[in-house]
Amino acid sequence: MQPCTTFGVSKALQRIQELYNDGDAAFFANIGSLVEPLDRTQYQKKLKRYPADIGAHNSQQMESKAVHARSSKKAKGVLARIIEALTHQKNPYATAGFSMHGIQSIFDGKYPARNCRTQWCH
Repeated sequence: MQPCTTFGVSKALQRIQELYNDGDAAFFANIGSLVEPLDRTQYQKKLKRYPADIGAHNSQQMESKAVHARSSKKAKGVLARIIEALTHQKNPYATAGFSMHGIQSIFDGKYPARNCRTQWCH
């Protein structure tokens, strides 16, 4: 449950605020890649499973791109899995992934994304 009912948005994100006000964007607070629901006591007493390095920003960034917490092997990126699912169904969709900030692990999979800084994207 989200305890806040009001969010502050940086002036640098004016377009995001406009999209939110128009109902075309959303904010997700307090999310992370968990294996199962977990509270502070369960974490402290190690009563449940949770991702390695749960407090480490870099590890959580990597896990958020795969959405595959505690995987023993390198997981495909979540966007790559979505692209594959949309491409390999009875009535497939034409899909592609594009990145404005280099090739990200969120696209790791059968159909790698194009890097729009080094390749022509449109």
